[in-house]
Amino acid sequence: MRHVFLLFAFTVAALFAVAQSGGQRSYNYQRALEAVENEDYNEAMRYFQKAVEENPKDGYSYMWITQIYAQTPETYGKALSASNMALKHIPKKDNKGRSVVWYIRAKVYVDMEQIENASECFDRAIALCPKEITFYECRADWLYSLNLYDESDADFQKIIDLDNGYYIGYMGLGRNALGRGDYEVALAYLEQARKLDPTFAQIYAFQAECYFGLKDYGQAVDNLIKTFEIDPANGKAFYQMFVVADSAFDIVCSKVKVKMIQEPQNPWWPYCMGMLYFQSEHYAMAIDHLKQSFHLMPNPLVAYYVADGYVRLSRPQQALPYVEQALAMDSTHVRWRVKKADIEFELGNFDQALRDYIRSIAIDSDEAYAYYCYYKIGWIRELRHDYDAALRDYTTGLSLAPGYAYLYWERGDLQRRHFNNQRAADKDFRQVLLLDTVVRPGSCRHYALLALGRSTEADDWMRQIIALDSTDSGVLYDAACFYSLMRDSTRALSHLRLALENGYTQFAHIDFDDDLDFIRPFPVFRRMVNEHRVRFESSMETPDTIARQLSGQVVEIPFILDGNLCKVQCEINGLPLHFIFDTGASHVTISTVEATFMLKNDYLLPPDFLGRQDYMTADGSIREGITLNIRRLDFGPLTLPNVRATVVKNQRAPLLLGQSVLGRLGKIEIDNDRRFLRITPWYR
Repeated sequence: MRHVFLLFAFTVAALFAVAQSGGQRSYNYQRALEAVENEDYNEAMRYFQKAVEENPKDGYSYMWITQIYAQTPETYGKALSASNMALKHIPKKDNKGRSVVWYIRAKVYVDMEQIENASECFDRAIALCPKEITFYECRADWLYSLNLYDESDADFQKIIDLDNGYYIGYMGLGRNALGRGDYEVALAYLEQARKLDPTFAQIYAFQAECYFGLKDYGQAVDNLIKTFEIDPANGKAFYQMFVVADSAFDIVCSKVKVKMIQEPQNPWWPYCMGMLYFQSEHYAMAIDHLKQSFHLMPNPLVAYYVADGYVRLSRPQQALPYVEQALAMDSTHVRWRVKKADIEFELGNFDQALRDYIRSIAIDSDEAYAYYCYYKIGWIRELRHDYDAALRDYTTGLSLAPGYAYLYWERGDLQRRHFNNQRAADKDFRQVLLLDTVVRPGSCRHYALLALGRSTEADDWMRQIIALDSTDSGVLYDAACFYSLMRDSTRALSHLRLALENGYTQFAHIDFDDDLDFIRPFPVFRRMVNEHRVRFESSMETPDTIARQLSGQVVEIPFILDGNLCKVQCEINGLPLHFIFDTGASHVTISTVEATFMLKNDYLLPPDFLGRQDYMTADGSIREGITLNIRRLDFGPLTLPNVRATVVKNQRAPLLLGQSVLGRLGKIEIDNDRRFLRITPWYR
């Protein structure tokens, strides 16, 4: 992530360098640059377009227009058109400016997967500025993605020739060797890169992959842990952890447990432990560790996985408060909203489930879940006997996902039972048979076969699903539903008993599921369900403190206005400081002045400094900051342990309180009239 970020930052910084050395100096052009510095690219585009209207030969404005359009795939065509104008009007002697335009064009063609055009543009950029390392770096990455390792090697070697102190050249050669499966060669290059920059986390992640290839699992895990120590958010290392765990689960778990003991206040290690157990389907153990992580640092993703763990254990009652908490911390996440709707559905809370499904559709910009939401909305309306609305919902879902077999089954069943339209129903059932061809839990082929009168084939399909795992409570419950629809009470009741004995506890679903209507009147049905319901309810866990917000306990924190800025007082390791309350900032930042004072007066200790971090300033240039751990941050009566902050190398930089703290405190409301922040904490 840092590597890609630096390449983007290079483009902006290079454009500023060109602008300062040879750009036009019109009023609109200068206003546009100011907007870019403020990261207001819509405003910048407006002024750049005014600049070219005023002067159609303003090549530098076209250069900026190219860069802005190149950030969005929908405007790639406009980016290429603008680049043509830029190259036409930027002076031939300005190699730097023209090379940057060719470089932007190359990146557009890379994203458009036009290999020949991308290659030509890279060649032209490099021909104009043959010592610009970033051009080689970007092209080498692209060639690597195409598995053209030899060509990529040549560019990485050129980087070393130009600057043998830059780690990227050696890391690139190591990554290419890894791609070829030459693990020993890769390790040698990666070790050179590590010596040049021991703080770059990705190097250790690639080394871990090499050791895994050599089946040295212990060393692989050690390198993954080193990656996490530098960059806990490293996606490559997180994925690799599960890859290694597939071959050496005990080794991975043992080393993560050691880190949990060594750093008991670090939420990352119990999160890793929880996700390892989650991936291996040990959900109870996963929940225990994820709760531990959440206690140390409330995080919506952790809350979501606790909820999902309870769902997988068929305990929706215990899942609900955790998914609600995840949404209270981030209400825009579609998958979490759908999960909440599913839980409400299973609990029989249809009104709330309906609201959540509808809201999910409203915020699902990619329509990744919309078809599924229409499926469940249709089901709810069918249960409420609103058959016309249900039919519309199933049909809408199919228009979004014509390959989702269950929608055909539900619509066909509705057509047959409530509209007496056997012809339309049979058409949908036959479509199920075309789509659902693999024996697996979640298949609905047996239902369609049964509806088409092919009961022997249907029974055989159901038996094959059960044979995959005869202890899966969900599969056994499905079998009970299927045999109930077959009007085979003996097998239906037998499989329902097996489902309950193997942990099926979704009793609200049993209560409303009309598939069981045939066996519902049997006394044995009522006795069996009630017996297991009572047993389950007596075994329910007591709600823990992080499973619910503190009812009615709202904390009020005063703030002051300094111009347009909202300032609040905090204590950092006991030192009172005023921070700018900034909901748009992602992290806590402090200046070198405060950090130096705190270090001299023991508010900060040497072990609190964790390493360096790159960030981009408003003018697009790269600066280096220092990451530190704030052992204790007091915000009124609320205390947060272990808060990450960045020391910005700017003596006048403001103290910013960003989302890394705000998201951990609780639900925040701003009372502008009384000038108070009202916080409903996740826990005390």
